[in-house]
Amino acid sequence: MNSVKGWQKRYGKAISAKSPGFVQSELKRKAENAGGQFIAFSTQKTALSQTHLDGSRIKKSLSQRVHKDVTGLVMNRDIWSAYLARYINEDQLSLQDAQCEYPRLESLKIGMAAISNKLQTSKRV
Repeated sequence: MNSVKGWQKRYGKAISAKSPGFVQSELKRKAENAGGQFIAFSTQKTALSQTHLDGSRIKKSLSQRVHKDVTGLVMNRDIWSAYLARYINEDQLSLQDAQCEYPRLESLKIGMAAISNKLQTSKRV
């Protein structure tokens, strides 16, 4: 979970207008109303966008938006982080679980590509 204090240091007074605490509480409320759950975890400890399926971490700049895993998987950095976030338990990433579900990523990638293409097509119209 991103620290509200960290946001305040970075964005100063502007953060009061955006209210990250409100956004987080709304996400939690909506997830629970939909029958899901909201789990907060440290993004610094987990470093999901830098983590590879073999357990290695390779730091990348924020401008690098594509995750190229050492296993050969190429995916949007945010999608990759969201995938790995499914396997967080008490601030610990279970790479074993993520590896077991890895074969299902191909269908996820195909679905995400279809959604992306649909969005791009609708923007042109």
